[in-house]
Amino acid sequence: VTSPSGSHKIGFAVPKPLDLKMRRSGGHMAYSVQAMGTSRLLLGRALSPPALAPLHAFMRSAPRGISVAASTAADDVTDEEVMEEVDIDAAIDSELARLNALLTAGGSEGESLSKALKQIECGGKAVVTAGKLEKAIKKKSGAFSSLVEFCVEEGSKQDVEDVSRACRMGKAAAIVIDVGFALDGRGRDTTLQVLAEQAKSKGNFPGPCAVIIRHRGLVDPLQVAEVAALGANAVMIPTAALASNGAAVMAAAAALGLEVVVEVDDADAVAAARVAGARVMCVRGVGSLEEALELRVQIPPDAAALVAIPAQQEQENELEDIAEVKGSGFDGVVLIEAVLEAANDLEYCICILPAIQSKKSSTFAFAAHGTQDGTGKDQPMMAAAQEAQKRNPKAWQKAQREAKQIVGDYKRGVRTLGGDKGSKLP
Repeated sequence: VTSPSGSHKIGFAVPKPLDLKMRRSGGHMAYSVQAMGTSRLLLGRALSPPALAPLHAFMRSAPRGISVAASTAADDVTDEEVMEEVDIDAAIDSELARLNALLTAGGSEGESLSKALKQIECGGKAVVTAGKLEKAIKKKSGAFSSLVEFCVEEGSKQDVEDVSRACRMGKAAAIVIDVGFALDGRGRDTTLQVLAEQAKSKGNFPGPCAVIIRHRGLVDPLQVAEVAALGANAVMIPTAALASNGAAVMAAAAALGLEVVVEVDDADAVAAARVAGARVMCVRGVGSLEEALELRVQIPPDAAALVAIPAQQEQENELEDIAEVKGSGFDGVVLIEAVLEAANDLEYCICILPAIQSKKSSTFAFAAHGTQDGTGKDQPMMAAAQEAQKRNPKAWQKAQREAKQIVGDYKRGVRTLGGDKGSKLP
């Protein structure tokens, strides 16, 4: 696969067909690669031209059997050029070893883990009931829900906090943080930053968004304990994770009050999720939108049903996809990789959330609240914004001021969101 500029080439050695999508995110080209017919994983990382190496961040997302090589367009990718292949079992073993080391070392993190494990042991057969996340997704009003996925590769703490706040003000049902196979490194930092920012709105309106940890190697109650200890509301796992120790994972989550979102990609996966007692399912990893729509009928009507759709597509095609699934029984959408570069993707989140909620608009402009597009030209107000303005002028004016503050202050480098007003961003 050659990048649009023709300057770089990525080679994939895969056991199944691939569906590849590309989008620009700032100065980067993000390659989103999905192995069809597997519920395991969706790949996707921003690769920074001209240096594609190191590929380890990209490969953290790759399922077993997929290897990646990089070269310039002038070179051919050969077997010898394969840089790295992920061993999922080894990644999980490493993650469990890290957590056991924390328990042994003690300290605040070890104590939090130990406390959560004791709660699991005393939990017995906890009854799973509808929690904050499920209620936010499957609304009594029937309104469609939006979940924003963070796969942050670049951005300061302030950048992440700004996007987190924009998601809350945009009435996102939840923020999904993709941590790959391990809740450490950048994924852990993003999780802590988002949780801290959302906590600031407790007792206010709108209140904190639910925070979901998308963990593709979560197979042990110890990992569930860590998620709970950090303060997240839920975990999102592939159906494959239920095969090894699913009953224990679901029981641990119930004992800790964590909700579980299970990703499904075929009828067998839905059946496995139902047996495990999943109350929230997300259709992800299918070959097409049509397959997702067909799979929806397999999900029980009393379960919350989500569908994952890639964000930031060319010509805002995700809105067309979302419009199609709205009337098909889905309760909400997960915007895959909506946030790769926190600073550059802030405005996208500000604009996409109201556009999804609109009953009429299927497109949006990035200048929905009076900003300018990438060419510096003023853009007309989108239809969704016009509708909101007519429906509740006072609320619209307040939202417009807040949106302008987020984008305007950020572009000037003035820290006013969660920091000292007037201080400069690093």
